Amino acid sequence: MTGLLLMACATTPEPEVFARAADGLKAQTEARSGDLTLTCEPQDSEVWLDGVPVGSCAELSGRRGLSLGSRMRKVEVRREGFRPFETYVEPDGVRATLTVTLAPISTGGRP
Repeated sequence: MTGLLLMACATTPEPEVFARAADGLKAQTEARSGDLTLTCEPQDSEVWLDGVPVGSCAELSGRRGLSLGSRMRKVEVRREGFRPFETYVEPDGVRATLTVTLAPISTGGRP
């Protein structure tokens, strides 16, 4: 029985085995990708993904959302006159929602 086991280990796998393994790895990677829906105040704030502008919060708040892929991403929300918001998001295969309310920059003076 031991000789049979050694013989089986010494054989070269068929190409189909490699194809199935590659499909399995691809499925695992795709399963981790996720989307992010944003709700912001002010609604016309700009959204940046890894330092690149991708649209406004209003555009990304509906069904479209923001596709994150399968790795950790830096998400920033900016608007002139407001303090910027930044966070890191790691997709986990679901659609997440991020609610951001930007704080106005105070000038320190009284109106």
